[in-house]
Amino acid sequence: MKTKAVYLTLALLGLLCAYHFSYADGFFIPKARKKMPDIPVQRALVKYQGGTQALIIESTLDGEGGDYGWIIPVPNPPKKFDKVSPGLLKTLKKSGK
Repeated sequence: MKTKAVYLTLALLGLLCAYHFSYADGFFIPKARKKMPDIPVQRALVKYQGGTQALIIESTLDGEGGDYGWIIPVPNPPKKFDKVSPGLLKTLKKSGK
């Protein structure tokens, strides 16, 4: 019984260490490319209202080719995805909203 407690404690400590060194940042994965693209600008807007959180992310990337996938870590499956017009966050920044 003591051995189980020791193993459980070690497993929990291992998870805590892994959690401490992990980062929640999205990144692009190029389709069959050897070099990851540069991401010179990445900004986001988070809005929470009425129990719903909206996340708007804008990124620019410099890389070869045109087919990229983007992994965005979120705590729960999203209810919906929408596209917004390019430059929305830049426009909001200028207007002061």
